[in-house]
Amino acid sequence: MSKTKKLPARNQVKSADTWDLSSLFQNDDEWEQAFARWEKQIPKYDAFRGTLGDGPAALAACLKFDSRIDRTAERLGTYAMLKTSEDLADSRYQRMEGRFHHAAARAAEAASYIRPEILGLPKAKLDEYLDAKELRPYRLSLERLVRYKPHTLSRNEEKLLAMQSEMADAAHKVFSQLTDADLKFGTIRNEKGQLVELSNATFSNFLHSPSRAIRRRAFHKFYDQFQGHENTLAAALAGSVQKDVYYAKARNYQRSRSVVISRQRAAGRLRQPDRGGA
Repeated sequence: MSKTKKLPARNQVKSADTWDLSSLFQNDDEWEQAFARWEKQIPKYDAFRGTLGDGPAALAACLKFDSRIDRTAERLGTYAMLKTSEDLADSRYQRMEGRFHHAAARAAEAASYIRPEILGLPKAKLDEYLDAKELRPYRLSLERLVRYKPHTLSRNEEKLLAMQSEMADAAHKVFSQLTDADLKFGTIRNEKGQLVELSNATFSNFLHSPSRAIRRRAFHKFYDQFQGHENTLAAALAGSVQKDVYYAKARNYQRSRSVVISRQRAAGRLRQPDRGGA
């Protein structure tokens, strides 16, 4: 009996075959230190509340702070996401990513007043801001923001949407954990007669096999697992669709696809704070 060729555990993979995250953080301890510093900055959003109409310099100070928070969040979130992707069954990095998303939701909530406060300014002042040299680095973002005015809600409504971001992402998380961690696809014998573990990683290799019989077995064995969990997958899809429809209605769009398009056009914290909404 030939030994089954299984996927190696993460700690058994050669370092040359793994991604290098040192450009983000050298290790988990450095991430933890940066995360703690970043999290302490979130309450400082309150200092800018109610000041965005005081002139270009005041708005530029807020946007500079917001941009700094957002850039750090991108680094923290990317590191946590990639670490989680290494092994979706590793609860340590699931917790790391969960902590980041929870803090990011609080940051979005804290910053949720920025969009409605800017758009609440008179048109003459907005035009003045667009021409101000202090706001030159943010001109494109502000122009996009002005176009987004019909879909911006009041301060309290924006805050409520920001608070929902973690909950709105639940369907995606369920789908990801099921398909990337919990589903087991068994084994397939390759052209050399070796038993190889079938997985998301090896599936494409089997589909490129010169043997039509191997390609057929791999295809059916892989999708048998999806068929065996069709009700759970359908429920996750329904939850995702309902989320998109909800955000489309909440933001006065005719179609949920428009929410996705608007997000792709937006940039920085000036994009929708309800990040789970598309």
